[in-house]
Amino acid sequence: KKILFLLNTYNDIDHLTPVIWKVLKEKSQAIIIFTSDFDYEKDYRINYLKIQFDLPIYKFPIAYKKSLISKIIREI
Repeated sequence: KKILFLLNTYNDIDHLTPVIWKVLKEKSQAIIIFTSDFDYEKDYRINYLKIQFDLPIYKFPIAYKKSLISKIIREI
């Protein structure tokens, strides 16, 4: 089972990190995509998940923020 998490701000990290951790503990796969310019690399929770579970994390470039693709992904 693969689960995609779209995160935007600090609040998203605060609320969804426990959910992501539980998914990873149950041996499911997860992918995180940040849809904003939030500096997630300084967040200890994201760093823990990234190191402990080899979690793939992606960030959309700023150029895509106003594109149709970004709007569709944000709505999903």
